[in-house]
Amino acid sequence: MRYLLIVFLVSSCSWVPTKETITVEKIVYPELPPVPHVAPLELIPCIPDRPRVWWEPKVVKNTTECKAIPSENCMEYRIDVNSNIVVGYDKDNQNCVALNREKIRYQLKKYQDRLDEINEQRRQWIVRNEQTRK
Repeated sequence: MRYLLIVFLVSSCSWVPTKETITVEKIVYPELPPVPHVAPLELIPCIPDRPRVWWEPKVVKNTTECKAIPSENCMEYRIDVNSNIVVGYDKDNQNCVALNREKIRYQLKKYQDRLDEINEQRRQWIVRNEQTRK
C-alpha cells in the first residue's frame, strides 16, 4: 500500500503543467570609459636660417628696430640667394630641431600606446562576449 501511495504521488508530480520559458536575446554594448587625453604637444620655437655670404661686409637686419637705430647687434651677413641650400640651422637651432623631433616621436608613441590599450580592452570584451554566448 505504501508503495502504491508513493507511486501515486510521484506520478502526480509529472502531471503538473510545465511553464513555458521564453529567452529574449538582446545585444548589449559595453559602456566605454572615457579615454584620457594625452597632454598637448609643446614644441620649442626654432629659428631657421639661410646660407649667408660671410666673406662680404655685414648689412643692417631687415627689422623695424634695426632700421630705426642701427647698431652692432643689428648687423648680419646678407643671404646667399645663389646657394642651393634653402634653409639651414646653426648649432643651437639644430639642437632645438632635434629636441622637437624627439618630442613629436614621444607624443606619437603615447598615442600609439593608448590606441593599443583601447584595442586590447575591446578584444578582451569580444572574447568575453563569445564565452557568455556559449
